Amino acid sequence: MKSEPYDGSNAMFPQPVNSRHFITLEDILYDLNLEKTMIFSFQYNFDFLFSKIHPNVKHITLVAQTGTIQPLSSRKYISVLKKCKVIEFEMPPYACHHSKMMINFYRDKTCQIFLPSTNLTYNEANFPQQVCWCSPIFKPAEGTPKHNKFQQSLITYLQSYYQKDLKFHPMISELRNLDFTPLNDDEISFIYSTTNKKVSSGLNLLNNILRDKGLIGYENKTTTKHFLCQTSSIGNTLLKSRPINIFTHLMIPTWCNMLQVNENDKTIKYIDTDKLLTMYKDEKVKPYIVYPTVTELETVPGGFLAQGWFNFNYEKNMPYYTMLKDKFDVFYKQDPERVSYRRGLLPSHSKFYLHTATEGGVTDFQELNWCCYTSSNLSLSAWGRITTVPRNYEVGVLLHSEGNDKKLKCYSFTDLVYKGDTLGRGTDLDGSVIVPFTLPVIP
Repeated sequence: MKSEPYDGSNAMFPQPVNSRHFITLEDILYDLNLEKTMIFSFQYNFDFLFSKIHPNVKHITLVAQTGTIQPLSSRKYISVLKKCKVIEFEMPPYACHHSKMMINFYRDKTCQIFLPSTNLTYNEANFPQQVCWCSPIFKPAEGTPKHNKFQQSLITYLQSYYQKDLKFHPMISELRNLDFTPLNDDEISFIYSTTNKKVSSGLNLLNNILRDKGLIGYENKTTTKHFLCQTSSIGNTLLKSRPINIFTHLMIPTWCNMLQVNENDKTIKYIDTDKLLTMYKDEKVKPYIVYPTVTELETVPGGFLAQGWFNFNYEKNMPYYTMLKDKFDVFYKQDPERVSYRRGLLPSHSKFYLHTATEGGVTDFQELNWCCYTSSNLSLSAWGRITTVPRNYEVGVLLHSEGNDKKLKCYSFTDLVYKGDTLGRGTDLDGSVIVPFTLPVIP
């Protein structure tokens, strides 16, 4: 997402940057043909958001957690406020409505979906790096609509709010009557987390899709299995008795068929760290967590302006931190030799989960078996525990193929935007993954 301070015309840099890979909130919402939009977010600043919405929009629905809205302070956007319906509800402690999604309906009866990584405040949209997934344009279905899995998964997510007495009937009816075939079920899936216990979501949903696509477990013992998580927050240990991280001790062991879940009493017996490290070595499994360092935040052009969106209180549980740092050697960062002078080592508020397998022990992650782009941070609240439902609402997409052989191409925004688009302006990047950090990453 284009940043006004970093890429626009202002005092920080003398010349603006233009790129076909940029998108802005104005591109999404300031559209003369936009008839109505439904927006899901964790934080709203009405003055900022309403300045991005075209005044001809007829109706705006905002879904929000109580206490996350900064109300309008300027009379300039009163006319926009009058078009808003705010669906606001309470969330329990340590839980949040963290989904970030915009569903746009246009005057020509088409629809498009956007998943930005940013919440809707000026500072968050501009100071950390943000990205956005954009769907194709969906047209009305001809005849009886044939619902694909992406479409049905999106509708199931919206229906999961019914426990909060939120009625999305009009939107769901319109979504049912659209042709979603531009999104191929063999290549992309809609994933989500919901607090609704009647719905499979979070890590359970992700695992089920990976399993259905033949992307869990390996018979080839010669390949190194690389799993990378780029996140803006790292949750606490899963157990009070000993340090257990959701990525290293739950997610990856599940994806590699190492972890056993007792189906009778729905319990998980986590593998002891030392034993798990031996299994990782034997099975050639390598984890990576891309997370900003204090030095990076000190040295980026905007300094500590970006720090508020990155949360990992390692001093609260030092054994947990040292387990990740010293035993798993899991922390990685951007390569300072590859970043642009404009954004430098600026960290991203996005959340990516990447997987690839290589014949060698190293990888640049430029070819992937699958990629999950989501609002879900590395936490139990976001994903759940397989045996328990998530505490948060989250949304994302999983890009994949059938089996572990076909690879997705992966590129860095740094190379495409700031280093001269070496692929050429005519290159078709549809179906590719573009990430807001350098490739490769370094320890």
